[in-house]
Amino acid sequence: MISPTVVADLGLRTTTPQDAITVLADGTKTNVLRTAEEIVLLCNGNQRSSKVYVMALDGFDFFIGMDLFYQFGYRISGFQNPLLGPSARFEEVLI
Repeated sequence: MISPTVVADLGLRTTTPQDAITVLADGTKTNVLRTAEEIVLLCNGNQRSSKVYVMALDGFDFFIGMDLFYQFGYRISGFQNPLLGPSARFEEVLI
């Protein structure tokens, strides 16, 4: 997702998708008014082309999804605590 301000500053071309709805991280569904086609992104030496949604992003210029996150070489990992097991409740973790 990219901010309309950044789209204007960079002079990016946009299109209007038909009936495009996206789901935000908090579960809210919102209509996508425009998309920017074939944006070239460069991060960690990895280059990717992607279509991005143009949306108002409070205080941010750009968000990437987990698909691009992994393609750019980033990972989220953790470990399993054998004392709690995989079905532990959040409250148990804090004890």
